[in-house]
Amino acid sequence: MRSWGEATARVLASRTALVIGQPDTGKTTFFLEVETLARSVGMAAGLVDGDLGQKTIGPPCTVGFAVSGESAITQAIYFVGDTTPAFRPIETVLGVHRLAGEARRIGCRPVVVDTSGLAGGALGARLKSAKAELLGADVAVILEREDELAVLAALLESRDIEVLRVTAPDKARKISAREREENRRKAFANYFRNAVRITMSLGDVAMLPPDGGVQDHPGLLVGLLDVSWATLAMGVILGATDRSIEILSPPHDVEKIRLIKAGALRVSPDGIELGRI
Repeated sequence: MRSWGEATARVLASRTALVIGQPDTGKTTFFLEVETLARSVGMAAGLVDGDLGQKTIGPPCTVGFAVSGESAITQAIYFVGDTTPAFRPIETVLGVHRLAGEARRIGCRPVVVDTSGLAGGALGARLKSAKAELLGADVAVILEREDELAVLAALLESRDIEVLRVTAPDKARKISAREREENRRKAFANYFRNAVRITMSLGDVAMLPPDGGVQDHPGLLVGLLDVSWATLAMGVILGATDRSIEILSPPHDVEKIRLIKAGALRVSPDGIELGRI
């Protein structure tokens, strides 16, 4: 096992690094420590938050991007539409890839990706290996309590990725499901705190709808995308007819919306989760 300090230093010297671990192993703490270290030496590290539920950058159900040295102000989000990649693995990988590309485009180095806690089993291995391949990762930090991610470590090493296996700190606190849900509620409520109602004609925008149509799913989270399918904002459906849709969303340039992309989670404006569709 490598030391925590050795791993953070190696990440700063990398091009693209993944931070991997199951829940409550200190991933986010490690991610934030890398940000602090990068800021202290004046590096513009690209920080991509790929954990959809317990967010450091951006609201839940999105991938977020920020630059170190700018107080981790969110630069961009990518709408996925769920709090776990288990239900939307393709969108999760696409979001991480797109925002890592944006980080590189503006000159960030390294690009550091905090991944979700879905790391074990076949699905976790497929998800992490897909991210590593698409991103061209050269370093992966794996935080473990024992030896639970040995298979994933070997998988990544087969691609000549430098894998740094680090023992999860004893102080890494276990967070209950209820506490995680409350954290998400607060994050949703904060995101929609200054939201406004917008009404759009469904003849003016494209729609990637849910099964059953938007009329059947008030409270459904949606992504509001521009012509390049970049996420402008996230919204909540208030109501819809065959011709129009009313959405609650933070203020942004409504004229740029070209696509409304349905998520899988229903949420009240005050952040209470109402279930998946």
